[in-house]
Amino acid sequence: MSRLPRVVVPFIVVLLGGCVTQSLIRKPPAGTQNNPAKVSNPVLVELNWSGIKDAYGTPSMSLDGVDRTSALVGSGQQQASATFTLMPGPHDLWAAISINSSLYPQHTETLSFEVIGPGFALDVNPSKVQIPPGGSANAMVTLKTTGGFNGAVTIIASVLPASLSQTITPPGASTQWQIAFGAQPTAATTSVTDTITGSGPCSPNCSGTLTSSVALTVEVPPPTVTSASPNVQARGASVTVNGANFSTDCSRNTVTVAGVSNVMTANCSNSSLTFTVPTTAVPGATQLFVFTNGTKSNSIGFTVARQPGSFVEISNDIVGQVGTSRLCSTGTVRLDVCPPNCPGHPVGAYVATFNNVPGAVIGATIEFRRNSSSVSGLGGAGFSFCSVGIVLDGDASGYTAELMALKFLDLQSGANFLVNPYPFNYYLPGSTTGYSPRIFRSPDGTLILVVAPATVGPAKLTAGFIDAVSGKLIKQESISTATMLISATVTSNNQISLTADTMTFPLISIP
Repeated sequence: MSRLPRVVVPFIVVLLGGCVTQSLIRKPPAGTQNNPAKVSNPVLVELNWSGIKDAYGTPSMSLDGVDRTSALVGSGQQQASATFTLMPGPHDLWAAISINSSLYPQHTETLSFEVIGPGFALDVNPSKVQIPPGGSANAMVTLKTTGGFNGAVTIIASVLPASLSQTITPPGASTQWQIAFGAQPTAATTSVTDTITGSGPCSPNCSGTLTSSVALTVEVPPPTVTSASPNVQARGASVTVNGANFSTDCSRNTVTVAGVSNVMTANCSNSSLTFTVPTTAVPGATQLFVFTNGTKSNSIGFTVARQPGSFVEISNDIVGQVGTSRLCSTGTVRLDVCPPNCPGHPVGAYVATFNNVPGAVIGATIEFRRNSSSVSGLGGAGFSFCSVGIVLDGDASGYTAELMALKFLDLQSGANFLVNPYPFNYYLPGSTTGYSPRIFRSPDGTLILVVAPATVGPAKLTAGFIDAVSGKLIKQESISTATMLISATVTSNNQISLTADTMTFPLISIP
């Protein structure tokens, strides 16, 4: 006999074999590749290695890729067998035995066969369930029978993480089951495979227990934000966030907006929650997102609006104010004004210093003068709330005597607004008529309006809106008359409405 590396017998593939007189796999019988053997349950697998020269030990075996060696029972005559109840359909059997040979140390065979008779399979719909924290979802499992199967089938499910629950209804034998899933409000984002296994006695005209499994994906998805209503809102006002997969426990959801994190929520459901725009949120366009049980959502655009309402004139709090010491409205910032001839400064200059109470100097000191050549006493320093320091230089250095300037200081950061001071003339264009600058603030103090003579005609006045958040000039409007009737309002749509005398200007969008 010759030693062959590969021997093919009727639909049995033999690899790395020794001297072979009979195959290792005796049952099920071998068919052909196009017509595999057909067997009924229970399926008898029989191995015999007496016809394989130099074989030793006990064989290994797998069925449909699963190791079934432990099922083999030996008779002591170089043979072993096992009995299985298998679902109808094709199956693959693999077996191997060790050979006392350095060239071919193992004899391996594979056999394909088909089981005929009654059976069943399970179908699950949907194949993936998504459960928000504190929410629920359902799946239906349906029994599909073949070959006239009429056995009673029950199902069981995998063990899920502690934060998830599942209940099978009915709990006993049926042809259809509902699985009700739940997630605790504290459930973190996760994805697990839930294996549903059905089992039942093979019937009719067969014995043993048939089993079939189907996989179901169970997810707690991350939070998703779809919209905010309104998506433009002032500080201190309420916003509703719409989306999915929020926790029903509000303490498990937080909002981050305009750089402020851990903003607490209220009125929480799986699809919506509310929050109050923090008073510390920086006004302007920003991003908003939600954290649920530590998982971050996508972000959406949101605008922290300015507080709606009318601008208030604060000219008298600044123009002519040169007292030695003043406090802002809350007493948190003190303004000190050093009179003319202040040490270390030019002759005739006043020096404004803003200080935290208690604490250090805010930013740099600001020099200013009171105009004495064109109008007596025009100059001063003061506050817009306790957030902006404003200084009027009544005789701007290096310019004509008629040129004045406003200087602004952010009392939180200590930074100066604008690249240069905000300049303007005292006299109206083409005349000797003077017009004292008028200064207004918006309700929340984040916008400053300066009305002053225009630099050139034909306009008489210029209304300049300055953003106290970015420190930039938003818009200048030209006013044709030297009116004292000035009215400005921040609308609920985060725009500025300006009226001068009988003239109404187009709405100005606030960045």
